[in-house]
Amino acid sequence: MVTGSGKYFRNVILDPEDSICIIELDEKGENYRICWGLVNGGRPTSELPSHLMNHEVKKLATNGAHRVIYYAHTTNVIALTFVLPLKDEVFTRELWEMATEFPRSGS
Repeated sequence: MVTGSGKYFRNVILDPEDSICIIELDEKGENYRICWGLVNGGRPTSELPSHLMNHEVKKLATNGAHRVIYYAHTTNVIALTFVLPLKDEVFTRELWEMATEFPRSGS
């Protein structure tokens, strides 16, 4: 499932068939077809190639154990890239401290 090019995730709840789609890849992963969604002639996100690359890396790294990757341009994370040093340990610590869904020490 991916959003359409030029679509906003916040609009999915209002009109999912216009905002998102489910695609199927061919055997080689070179072509896709829309199985559902984007009913008004939309196209999948322009970031589809990079999303698919991320899936390939995760699939190889986990021997296929992890098949879902959630990706979003969240405002707070983008803002952090401007104010924090881009060091794994600093960035990760701040993410852990600011979001309830991230693991906590002792959890």
